[in-house]
Amino acid sequence: MKFTLRDILNQVFRYSRVLTIFWVVTIIAVLVFYTQTRKLYASSAKVLISLGSESEGKAESLGDKNLQVLQRDQQIRDEQQILQSHEVLLTTAQWILGDATPESSSLPVSGTRLDEARRFVTGQEPEPTPLLRAIHGFVRSSDVVAPKRTAHTEETEDVATALSNNLGVNPIFDSDVLDVQFRYRDPQVAQTILQLILAAYLDHHIAVFGSSAEQNLLKAQYDSAVKQYDGRLAAFSNYMTQQGVYTDDTQASALMEQREKLQQTFEEAQAATESVRQRLASLQAIGSSLQRFEQYNTTEARNKEREELTAKLNEAKLAARDILNHHPKESRTYQDKQAELDELGKLLSVQPENVVDQTETRRSKASELVESDTITATEDLQGDEARLERSRTDLNEINTELNHYAEKVRGFDELKEQVGLAKEQSERIAQAYLDSRLKTLTTQNAITNVSIIDSPTWDLHPTTPNKNIVTAATAGLLVIGGFAVLLACIALDGTIADRAAAELHVGAPVVGTFPDQSEESEVFRFWDAFALRNRSEFAKVYQSLRASAPGRRVILLTETNSGEGASLIGYGLARFLSRDARERTAFIDRTANSIIDSLDSGEAISDEMILIRKPSEEVADKPTDGNTIAGLSKLRHDFANIVVASGAVGNTTDLLALGDIVSTTLLIVEAGKTRRASAHYSLDSLQRQGFHNVGLVLNKRSLYIPNWLMRFV
Repeated sequence: MKFTLRDILNQVFRYSRVLTIFWVVTIIAVLVFYTQTRKLYASSAKVLISLGSESEGKAESLGDKNLQVLQRDQQIRDEQQILQSHEVLLTTAQWILGDATPESSSLPVSGTRLDEARRFVTGQEPEPTPLLRAIHGFVRSSDVVAPKRTAHTEETEDVATALSNNLGVNPIFDSDVLDVQFRYRDPQVAQTILQLILAAYLDHHIAVFGSSAEQNLLKAQYDSAVKQYDGRLAAFSNYMTQQGVYTDDTQASALMEQREKLQQTFEEAQAATESVRQRLASLQAIGSSLQRFEQYNTTEARNKEREELTAKLNEAKLAARDILNHHPKESRTYQDKQAELDELGKLLSVQPENVVDQTETRRSKASELVESDTITATEDLQGDEARLERSRTDLNEINTELNHYAEKVRGFDELKEQVGLAKEQSERIAQAYLDSRLKTLTTQNAITNVSIIDSPTWDLHPTTPNKNIVTAATAGLLVIGGFAVLLACIALDGTIADRAAAELHVGAPVVGTFPDQSEESEVFRFWDAFALRNRSEFAKVYQSLRASAPGRRVILLTETNSGEGASLIGYGLARFLSRDARERTAFIDRTANSIIDSLDSGEAISDEMILIRKPSEEVADKPTDGNTIAGLSKLRHDFANIVVASGAVGNTTDLLALGDIVSTTLLIVEAGKTRRASAHYSLDSLQRQGFHNVGLVLNKRSLYIPNWLMRFV
């Protein structure tokens, strides 16, 4: 199917209301997002890390000095990890919540500023925008339904996680500086929290490089790993002794050899059993085939008693005939003879014509020989089956023993692997312990001091969503979303769109299709321009009328819904029949919005065509017999065609009377407005009222493109 720009614009303006609603809702949502989202203020500071001889650290010309540069960069990365570590953030969260204070020095901030930071972090301070306050209230109300967490430790962990999400640390390697930044919705609170984080970092830095906590931890882990290795080695030795599993496979080889022998015995027994079973089946088949040769039947040709009864019956019939010659039928002698005849007939009816003797069976020597072999084969089969079952049992037992041994071997392998892992782990921790001691000795000499060169400051310009990105995303959402909404509206549209849909969903043929109509004609009136521009379509309608209703015709044009163009199409059809087909035609307009009301009677009425208004109007000096049902019958004698434009099917009250007069009915369906169910219901209503010759006229007069744009399309 080919789509043009005009078709696309027509669909866009058709669903312009839905698209406008979608675009307005989208723009409002974007504006709410841009104005009601959280604004983040940044508080920044710089930390200087002194790494001993700065000249040696920056000398990169010689190859042996490159190693010093890498060591210096690694030390700065270590300091970055210390600053972002969970211990530093957890200590900061405890200071904010009032759970702990520094041991050696006081907090960098206290009093009102610390209380303000606590209110903001714990959620006691309301959100800055109405939308965020509503979301925060909804979340708090949903937390009421679920069981609330009462552990204060979990609250401290939540605060530490929130601090980690808003903290940013960027190392500047050339200057041996850490650029620290903390973002929060209030600038003063952001500055307060950053000061607390830096204080916790300095305390933790001294704890890391001034004590042996790391060495003690690694030493404890090493002792635990050695103990675990000794325990697994002992369990491995005990398992070997208790289960009898060793590194060699002597026991497994013996079991496998025994299983192969049993498997061979089982296969031999199975083959012998199958051979005897086939032999027994063959003997049984031979014995069954011999039975039919051992039975004999004897048969006599004729029953003697039946022949005697037949002779007596014939003699009795002759005697009865003689008695009837000398006596009447009512006499006692004739009646006795007749009773004798009946009795003989009954006896004769129960006697068969042939008599079959009993069947005689004679045993042959071949059958006796087959029976003896069958008994022998049965005994052999029973013995072979017993042998087969015994072999199967022995084979199952050896398989069970092998599986049990395999389980023990699997446990042996697992213990062996665990011993190897424990040994490897203990060796790795021992190496880490040695490396830690060496690292402590070198770092204590290399790192001399950590100082804050830029105190925490805060910027009054908050970080907001990028205006250009939001604008571009909004434009893309409006275009793509509008296209998706347009496709959804087209997919969910239940109206009739084209000729194929009309014939498929309504169930009647389309005899004419009129294109989109507009009133831009300047030479003719709109109705005259419409009739001239669609002469080819009216010609198609005329051809279908000639094929379905030859001779004088009464053509009824009715609408599915009110205002679907019956008056205009009826006028155009009548004009075509009178001027192009040269047939005298009467046009009767019964619609609510009659086109005749706008016509100049002097121009519209000609010798071949008359116009009759709807019953509520009068036309002077013109026939008005078409205003009644009886008048149509009179008009049929004067006109070859009578075109009656009626309203909607459900609003027309005289359709029952018109059913006997109308020869062809045209149901008008307006594309884009008439629903499929309504058109199908109107067609059923017409057919139930006697209008069987019904065709569809697809009217596309709904043009949604405005006139100012139509001239460019």
